Amino acid sequence: MARKKTKSKSPKDITITDAATPIVSPDPAEISKKKEVAHWKTSPPGKDFLVVFEGDSPFDDWYFHRGRATSKTTVASPGPASHKYTVFTAGGAHKYDPGIIIKP
Repeated sequence: MARKKTKSKSPKDITITDAATPIVSPDPAEISKKKEVAHWKTSPPGKDFLVVFEGDSPFDDWYFHRGRATSKTTVASPGPASHKYTVFTAGGAHKYDPGIIIKP
């Protein structure tokens, strides 16, 4: 019996620009539960960051960082749902509260 191929989800880039007040783009980010996973990256590339969901996370974990920048699954509710998260940049003192919307 042939193995069924599973379609991998496309990464949706969310860029964190390290500045006096960090900029997150897009904000809010819209993620399709069926087709996409979140992928955080920095501008300029290679900077340290920490993304923390302080309530229910719509993903497989509640925190992401440079070493684990991509969610594996989207586990949000079946309907559209809005979530807030906090971003800490390399200096540790900066944070920003962007949003993410999970669409079915």
